[in-house]
Amino acid sequence: MKLTTQRTCTGLIIWLSLWFTGQRPACAYSVPSGFSECRSLDACMRSLDSKALTSDGSIGPDEELIAKKLSTFGESAKRELLRRAAGGNAGWRNLSGAVLANWKNWSPSDVPELHAALRLDPGGWMAGPLRTIGTPAAVEVLVEDLPKGSENQTDFALEKLGPRAIPALMPLLENENTAAPAVRVIKLMGDSVVPLQSNWSRIANDSKEPLQRRMAALRAIGALGSKARQSADSIRSLSTSTNPSLRHQTVMTLEAIQSFEPKFNERGQDVSVIDLIANPTKYDGKQVQIIGFLRLEFEGDAIYLHQEDFEHGISRNAIWIDRPVDLSEKQTAEVNNKYVICQGTFRAADHGHMGLFSGALTSITRLESWGYQRQ
Repeated sequence: MKLTTQRTCTGLIIWLSLWFTGQRPACAYSVPSGFSECRSLDACMRSLDSKALTSDGSIGPDEELIAKKLSTFGESAKRELLRRAAGGNAGWRNLSGAVLANWKNWSPSDVPELHAALRLDPGGWMAGPLRTIGTPAAVEVLVEDLPKGSENQTDFALEKLGPRAIPALMPLLENENTAAPAVRVIKLMGDSVVPLQSNWSRIANDSKEPLQRRMAALRAIGALGSKARQSADSIRSLSTSTNPSLRHQTVMTLEAIQSFEPKFNERGQDVSVIDLIANPTKYDGKQVQIIGFLRLEFEGDAIYLHQEDFEHGISRNAIWIDRPVDLSEKQTAEVNNKYVICQGTFRAADHGHMGLFSGALTSITRLESWGYQRQ
């Protein structure tokens, strides 16, 4: 299960680490004492009423145990949980959703009830069973739910469906107002949908296709970022199209696929600019992550300890950065003359232009504005 904004104990990763070391998470519930002895579905459900009163939809070992026990009653138990997952009792909706997330047997006939439950809990646990079913009808339900949130179970389900979800996502991409969540999910799909870019390029270039479908294809290509660079030449001529909408979207797509793209495969060690200045040999050749004031200018790309250090020309209080060659004008404007968070490889012996700086960051993998301000 992917950790998302959907409710979990304290984060599923933390829960798993505690569980496998024999420690019970503090937020885990206790299964009611009568549940283990109940002999009928009705009796078991009644014994869970008290638990439903305090359920917030978190998933832990108790919900797995409940699912295992109730599954012995077969289809009737699933039907009852689905009914409660779409019912008027919020506590039972939460508990039923968490239990059904551990359910093993699903069929296309369950889609209408899962749809009803997901409407009451957008981005919730019912997205998982819909992914398991994976029929066109199930995918349509997930896509309908997609614009209602971000980075939740629906995102995860569609990500794992990969190319199977693309036909249902394309209509969202046709409308600028609904395109953003579809773009978000295609980015998550990554390599699984990269082979589709050639077909999207064909659609974008086909003047016989409806304009909105061509726009959707361009947005899909842009969602792939640098993974779609092989498509740049095939769509470049559209940037001079007589249609202003097509021309604008092509420019946006080209910028997206040719721009610098952060890489988070390896997290650098968090250090301060002061650490690098004081202990250069300690960090030499290592991946580090720093926060400071960025100034990008001819022969002066550097991250300063403070903005005042730049304003007063104190270059020894700065680290030269090897600006990514694919940093676009838009990206440059978003970070220049701002405090940023930057990750790269520290080179103690590289002092930048005219040897003015206290080391350098090369092979930049992250460069983003640091927007935090203390209130």
